Amino acid sequence: MELQKYRQNSKSAFMVSETVKVARRGQITLPSSLRKAAQIREGDYLRFMVEDGTISVVVQKLVDRDQAYFWTSKGKRYALPNSTIHLHQAFGGAQGQAADVEIAAREIMRMQELIRGIIAKHTGQSIEKIAHDTDRDFYLNPEQAVEYGIVDEILTKPKEK
Repeated sequence: MELQKYRQNSKSAFMVSETVKVARRGQITLPSSLRKAAQIREGDYLRFMVEDGTISVVVQKLVDRDQAYFWTSKGKRYALPNSTIHLHQAFGGAQGQAADVEIAAREIMRMQELIRGIIAKHTGQSIEKIAHDTDRDFYLNPEQAVEYGIVDEILTKPKEK
């Protein structure tokens, strides 16, 4: 899709880079340090905004698994030509008593399964494939992301007349 047509057809754009910005009456920045549960909650809210046509999603640079829930609204997921999409397994840290470390590990595994399920549901890939692909760092260029089902279209520069 040409960038100019995209701008004409979109009420506002949801630009995803190292921080997430919503371009609608100001700017909301969600730092990458948000806890996973908060990210999922924000993702649910933003997915509803995408689904009702309020915003669209555009990848500017690098998107990782923590922002994977932004890819849940088919038909409104775009990437710029030199974007990189990065998926990987869940990670985190814990310290303290052994029981607390075990509790934290179970929560990380629960969040990993939740995120894998979300990605599988909205890409058409199996959970097994998502688990295999995200076991280690998994990078996609925009064309690969379209094939994988994470991105719908790559935005291009308008054709010169």
